[in-house]
This record gives sequence, C-alpha cells and structure tokens, in this order.
Amino acid sequence: MQSKWIHQILLKKNDIIMHLYLDYRPIFWGNEEERGVLGMGYREYRGEEITVYFDKDMCQHAAECVKGLPEVFNVKAKPWIAPDEANVKNVVEVINRCPSGALKYKI
Repeated sequence: MQSKWIHQILLKKNDIIMHLYLDYRPIFWGNEEERGVLGMGYREYRGEEITVYFDKDMCQHAAECVKGLPEVFNVKAKPWIAPDEANVKNVVEVINRCPSGALKYKI
C-alpha cells in the first residue's frame, strides 16, 4: 500500500476561510522491491556493499542495533545509520537481531 499525505491549507481572505487540500504522493525510484520497502515507510541508508532500511514507526527501541554496532547505528550522528562503518556480515547479523522488523537490508 502506498503512502498518501494530505495537507490542509487555510487561507483567510475577506473574512472567508478557504480550505485547499494538496495531495502529495511520494515517488519511489528503483526496482519493485525497493519501492515496496520505501512505500511501507522505511528510510534508506546506502552503503558501498549494503543498503539498510529503517522504519521509525515500527521500532520498539530494544536497542539491539545501537548496542550491537554503535559505529553503524549512532543516534547522535546524522545520518544515524552509516552502513560502511562495519563489515557487511556484522551489519546483517545485527539487523537480524532486530525484534520489531524495523531494520531491513539489501546486499
């Protein structure tokens, strides 16, 4: 299911309030799998050998990622996920420990 954002803008002109609705639908590039993951609410963090996807709304804050690889998953950094800061095998292992499914990856 694709996300849909609707923004309401209120304009006051001559004491008449006008409601304008703007419909924004995100455009996803890439293959069908990438569009599917991004369309579900995941953000993408690309590295040289691995791409990590994260959905903040699914995260249960178990901190498996932060404790497992703090050099990759650093909440004080922007972006907070730096996939190239560790071996791909280690990144995959930590992502697989995520209990909520908020983290996904593609190699």
